[in-house]
Amino acid sequence: MMDYILKFTGCLLVLYTFYRLFFENEKNHHFKRFYLLFTLAAAVAIPLITLTYEVEANNPTIFSEAKAMPQAIDYPETINSEIVREDFFLGNYYPIILWIIYGTGFVVFALRFINNLNDLNKLILRSEIIKEQSNTKVLLSFPQIPFSYFRYIFVEKEAFKAKTIPNEILKHEEAHVHQKHTLDLLILEVLQIVFWFNPLFIFIKKSMRLNHEFLADEAVLNQNFNPLTYSNLLLEISINSHQNGITSSFNHSLIKKRILMISNSFSKKRVGLKMGLLLPILCCCIYFFNNDIVAKSIPLENQKANAILHKNPVLFFTVTNTQIAINNEEVLLKNFAKKFDQATKSFSDYDLLKVYIKFESKDVPKNFQRKFETEFFKTRYYKLLKKVGRASSMLFPPIIKEVSSASAFQVSSNPIEDRANESKIYTHRETPTEKIVDIWNSSSKDVQFFLDNKQISYSALKNSNLESILLYSEQTSEAGSIIKLYTEINDYFERQPPVDFQNPDALKDIQDIFVNEEKVSKEELKAYKASDFKAYRIFQDGKKDAGAKFQLYFYTNKKE
Repeated sequence: MMDYILKFTGCLLVLYTFYRLFFENEKNHHFKRFYLLFTLAAAVAIPLITLTYEVEANNPTIFSEAKAMPQAIDYPETINSEIVREDFFLGNYYPIILWIIYGTGFVVFALRFINNLNDLNKLILRSEIIKEQSNTKVLLSFPQIPFSYFRYIFVEKEAFKAKTIPNEILKHEEAHVHQKHTLDLLILEVLQIVFWFNPLFIFIKKSMRLNHEFLADEAVLNQNFNPLTYSNLLLEISINSHQNGITSSFNHSLIKKRILMISNSFSKKRVGLKMGLLLPILCCCIYFFNNDIVAKSIPLENQKANAILHKNPVLFFTVTNTQIAINNEEVLLKNFAKKFDQATKSFSDYDLLKVYIKFESKDVPKNFQRKFETEFFKTRYYKLLKKVGRASSMLFPPIIKEVSSASAFQVSSNPIEDRANESKIYTHRETPTEKIVDIWNSSSKDVQFFLDNKQISYSALKNSNLESILLYSEQTSEAGSIIKLYTEINDYFERQPPVDFQNPDALKDIQDIFVNEEKVSKEELKAYKASDFKAYRIFQDGKKDAGAKFQLYFYTNKKE
């Protein structure tokens, strides 16, 4: 949200500054009206645009940047107190305070807008109405300089009936009605409610009102009224009066600019040169203030001929940990054979045996290797290799020796019991992002979500507080995908804790510490050495404030 607001403001500032520098004093008022409206629309839309560009799928740079699924990570040996404090104050209260401030401003500006509309409607209902062909006159019982609102023109009743209101003034307000200037102001008012905190709207509103006056003045002078007489009339009635925020009034504080514009000349060549600068400015806005720039692989059909003639891979597939990707696109294990065959369907059997297909793997668990090989053996490509005697019965190189090492605070490899008829569950000690949740949902039609062992829908998960999730597990089998998420973590380790209790920063900001299930203070804990304990437990609750998330338990004997 904050990123969008910054890009919206930046785009609006650039386009409006360009208007003030190059267009405001020009006499092409209809273009200027369009430009101001376009500026608002562009500032809203450009930060939502995602730019894509094509790259060859065999680009080694793209492969090296291919995103791997998160792996189980080690829990730090000491708790970072700075991160804890920042998460407590910013991660919990700061967004709430910001939303309260924003909501208050939104309500205030919305009520002001509704009140303005209500005041105008009351004036219309309580006043005498005279309907004419192009507009409706609202006769007011008090002195008032004429102003317009949609097709209504508000005038003083006695002056109108006595015909003492100059005809130029009435023609000016009729021009506002005919050109529907109220619509521009309504659009601006609605955007100002949403972006009430943005001061640029104050200046844009002034520019839009001024240009409306230029347009209305131009319409009056096009009806053969004398420019000098009209200018003198502007000076005579230039006393300021209250004006509703969504109305167009004959009176305006920038009378001097209006009179200067009446005598200004229009140069097509000068305006054309200035408009020529608009295209690069707009391109810069799209480039700098867009939502994202992403690379898109060129379809395999476009690479087919080159791949056969050159030693470039027409297709590469990777396995990193338990993540599978075909040409940089993530796929589920159960869909691998189908996706692989789809990617090579444009090749005949003869061509498919000639092309270069590349495979790379990294940190793949042994049991997942066997499962992946089973899926690969189902592909048309492997069957062709087997037919001509070029197939291997093993896709991954054999592991000669496995070395297992764990840090002191390593996360439990699998907090859930494995089941004999299901694939292994891989856990990740981190908070899933919205993008990861979307990938889960789009990658499998049979995906099920569980939050703290309670099944929830995809929409409910999206609307939940993802920041409270501390650990999640992924399980993929022929039956579908199961994603289990936990807001609590309870890790028990039967070894000496890697904590220096004499270090004042070791347990900083940790509120609850227990020895043999009895709560102790940090000072009391200093009486112990780490070697006094045979086991320890870390409890985390993602739903609590940062300082209260962690509870540390130390045991002098192993728990039965």
